[in-house]
Parts: sequence; structure tokens; C-alpha cells
Amino acid sequence: MDADPEWYPGKNYRKRAGPQAVLQGKKRKQVAKSAMNLKKEGAEPTYAAIAARCPAAVVNPDTGRCWARRAPAPAPPRNFKDPRGAR
Repeated sequence: MDADPEWYPGKNYRKRAGPQAVLQGKKRKQVAKSAMNLKKEGAEPTYAAIAARCPAAVVNPDTGRCWARRAPAPAPPRNFKDPRGAR
């Protein structure tokens, strides 16, 4: 604080505000891809269905158990084009 002349109360030095994402990188893409494939097949992409499709992607490496069900669903990959034309 003392070394930063631009400091003000409440200044955040982190790169991104909020908690770190539960799923990152390849695991996030795999979960999103599984959900999109389920939707293409006409099934509802529920947590249980996604966990059954890619169990290794939803395992917490710290505990060896699946992530909590209350975790938010991952967003589709950035290059995903919505077939409805919505953004």
C-alpha cells in the first residue's frame, strides 16, 4: 500500500475479481462439449448426465470427489456459435 501512489481503499490487486472458476481449461471445454452433445441428442444436459459422460472432468483433484452440484454450469467455449443467433 505504501509503495503504491495510486492506492485507494478497496483497490484490488488481483487480475480478476471474484472467486477462481471451478472448471478451467480442457476440463471446462470437455464439460461444455458433453453438454452440447447431450442437447444435440435431445437429452437435457443435467449435472448427473454430464458427470456420467465425462467423470474425469468433474472430479475435484484436491478431494478426488465430484464437484458440488451447486457449482455453476460452465459457459460454452468462446468459439461456440449459438444456432438461434443470440449472443
